[in-house]
Amino acid sequence: MFLRLEENFQRKFLFFQKIMLLGPLNKNIASSSNYYNSFAFPYTTTETTQQQAPVALINFRLLLPLLPFPLLLLVLLVILPGIREQRLISLLAIGSQLFVGTLLIGSITLPYWKLSETREILVHLQPFSKQRHLLNIGVNVGLSALNISLDYVKPFDGRLPHPRSLASLHLNEQFDLSGVSSMKTELFKAYKEGQPFPVLCVLEYFSLGQDAFSWGNQFRKAGYYTKALLWFTFGCWLLQFILLPFLPHYFAKTGLLIGFLILLSNMLYILLSPNDLHIAFPSPNGHSNFTQFRIQIWNLFLDECCCW
Repeated sequence: MFLRLEENFQRKFLFFQKIMLLGPLNKNIASSSNYYNSFAFPYTTTETTQQQAPVALINFRLLLPLLPFPLLLLVLLVILPGIREQRLISLLAIGSQLFVGTLLIGSITLPYWKLSETREILVHLQPFSKQRHLLNIGVNVGLSALNISLDYVKPFDGRLPHPRSLASLHLNEQFDLSGVSSMKTELFKAYKEGQPFPVLCVLEYFSLGQDAFSWGNQFRKAGYYTKALLWFTFGCWLLQFILLPFLPHYFAKTGLLIGFLILLSNMLYILLSPNDLHIAFPSPNGHSNFTQFRIQIWNLFLDECCCW
């Protein structure tokens, strides 16, 4: 049933696009040579035609907020021989303190609070083509961003792929989740850019705002309050760092407070984030593959153990 509805939707949309696309108005119009313009609005520019660079395995821009902490640890190792007494205790105290700060900033900035990976979903990639393909889709939800990744597996129906190689097809897109209407704006941009159908499907689920279908708003609220509490915790961490050389007894008490705040932020996100979101995708066996989101807060639990 789901496969039939999806095929009817794609057939009607492609027919509408074929009627409306009477002729190119300018050279930036989405053309049929683009793999991702099946669902793009006619007479609009597309950005995916220029996305020919391979996707890096590590996004170093996400790691930039974490860079000051290993640099501070390197400085500590340089000046450590100059410390006359209690070198090991100083190294352990300051090193664990920097480790706690690294995990706090990583939890705030990285989109790894709830993860989902669905293997071998059946989709159309090329416009005006009946060829179907198998993809793996991953959805990572953070406090203020949503990350969607697609990995090509193989063609379906026993047909040969397009001359342009699809084996190296890897898509990794991040979408804003912080504003009230951010997901609707991101969905409109995705339609305009001609993103693949699985990406549009996930964004449509997150952009819904009606009663029992307000998963995007629930994730936004959970991320907003959890992020605010974690920033307050990071402020307490800075205070603890200042208290270390001057008031060591208050340093330990502040560590207990930070551990309690981290535990509270974990409980807050678990209670506010939705647990009933299951996105259905067609599978090659005729059934549906559903996304199963699992929460990932082990890093904050480790952070909490370091504080206590």
